Amino acid sequence: MFIRPLDYTILFLTLLRTSFSLLDKHFENDPSTVFHLTTYGLYKDALIDITLGNILLSYPEAPGHLSILAISSKNLSSVPLLIKGINSCSFSENSLLSESLAKNSSFLLNIPQNADSWSKLIVPNSLNSGWWSIYLLNCKPFTSISFWSRINIYQRPSHNFLSAGQTYLPLLFLLASIFQHLVSLYYLYFLFKNSNHLKNIHISM
Repeated sequence: MFIRPLDYTILFLTLLRTSFSLLDKHFENDPSTVFHLTTYGLYKDALIDITLGNILLSYPEAPGHLSILAISSKNLSSVPLLIKGINSCSFSENSLLSESLAKNSSFLLNIPQNADSWSKLIVPNSLNSGWWSIYLLNCKPFTSISFWSRINIYQRPSHNFLSAGQTYLPLLFLLASIFQHLVSLYYLYFLFKNSNHLKNIHISM
């Protein structure tokens, strides 16, 4: 079957359009307390853009709250110690996390009651550059939650996407590579289908 170049273009644009939604995380009617959203390795010139959407609680009147916990650490091995106890939404018992929050090395951000969407920018500095782990905490007992999350990492001040972690840039490189291979296969098919084109190319060279 003959495939026109326009078909390849349409295919690539479709993949490009859907690639952004693939980076979102979706949770449906989940009763968990802790949701790990992502982990990035960041330098001091980074900017973390957190967006939550379609927040739906099965029991919104329940006591407690929803929070975003953004933890920074110099190495990944210390993350389990920092998040110890967060399943019970108890932070005072974890001295390492309490100290990290007090020094603004980590952040605990409350989401307003009855909010159906939420966004926040976090600006790391030279003191808390390193590994950042982002969690959503559902501290409402007996309450399931549905939501989607999108976390973008930018380079300041140019606001470009970073080429590390689960950002757009590596995925775009992958899609561009796939597109290049598809075009190459089409080009080879076109050449071998008509040998005269191949002869003309050799003559011109």
